[in-house]
Amino acid sequence: MISLPPSTPIDGDELAPLLPALVDLASSIGYTFDIRAVSGGARGYCDRRDKSIVVDVLSDTFSPNAQVSVGVHENAHALVEVERQDDDPTLSRGEEEVVVECVAFTVCGALGLDTSGAAVPYITSWGQSEDIERYAALIDRLARRVEDAVLAETTESSDRPPA
Repeated sequence: MISLPPSTPIDGDELAPLLPALVDLASSIGYTFDIRAVSGGARGYCDRRDKSIVVDVLSDTFSPNAQVSVGVHENAHALVEVERQDDDPTLSRGEEEVVVECVAFTVCGALGLDTSGAAVPYITSWGQSEDIERYAALIDRLARRVEDAVLAETTESSDRPPA
């Protein structure tokens, strides 16, 4: 059973059992989800051309909880395109990064994972002149979609009788 602690450190491994739910979410929208080495400064990416999500491998500086955080972020990128609705704003790259990181921050917060140390500077760097309220409905909808996928695992686990 996965129980979500009230506050989970980013450098921990408590949320590692949620990674398969992110893999399943990617698959459900036609994307692959792989864990492999990522070059450069990024810890993951979403490639819309080949419909793939890649998250970096574990290391001394990249924990299982960090993999979950990046997996949420990259799934949100895929969802921006796959689940686009007519009333969604057209987003520049910077605007999309703000939306996606707000989604990741929201979902990770619901999981008890405090990503504010990285999320706040990331959002600020991409969205210095952006109006977050313009994207609030999109952020909320995408965050709920990812939350539903990963929180379903915690609900299913807690509904199962003990072995």
